[in-house]
Amino acid sequence: HTARPVGYRAPATEVPDAIERLLRSYLRERQNGDTFRAFSARHTDEELRGLLAGQAVAALPRDASPGRPPRGVE
Repeated sequence: HTARPVGYRAPATEVPDAIERLLRSYLRERQNGDTFRAFSARHTDEELRGLLAGQAVAALPRDASPGRPPRGVE
């Protein structure tokens, strides 16, 4: 299993609320007992950013890595 960057950034203090919004959306919208993986696979990066932010937001590029990324990370 690998992470999927969706281009969303938030200050650390806002991360718990963003995760809660995403998980509440998952619980509300999942179909036939979907796993979170299946739920997220059905949504575009733009849709997932919107769920995290609570509104539509533009994608942001990732910071350049100071070294080699960990195995399994793009």
